[in-house]
Amino acid sequence: MGSEKRRSERFDVSSPLNVVDTISAESLGIIVNVSAEGMMVLGAKDIVEGAVYQVDVPIASADNRILKLAIECLWSAEADSGGKYWSGYQVIDISEDNRVVLDQLISELK
Repeated sequence: MGSEKRRSERFDVSSPLNVVDTISAESLGIIVNVSAEGMMVLGAKDIVEGAVYQVDVPIASADNRILKLAIECLWSAEADSGGKYWSGYQVIDISEDNRVVLDQLISELK
């Protein structure tokens, strides 16, 4: 995980936000923290660095938003708790509409 290279502040997520691969419909895990440029996820499988995913992130709210974006895994490491893995992703593609959804989510976490 090395030295700090983030350009955007990350915000901890208190309510579970599941990251779902839209191709396989499998969960990549739960978002631990998020920024305008990426996210850290805790999941049940080791993700290969460089893997790219198109994902949906359902956001429980009054309007039941779904954040849709493409992410790339930058790193993955085994967590202290057996069978769990941390993984860090950068956002590589997001529509303007979904950028608004992501910005709203971050505002709610501040």
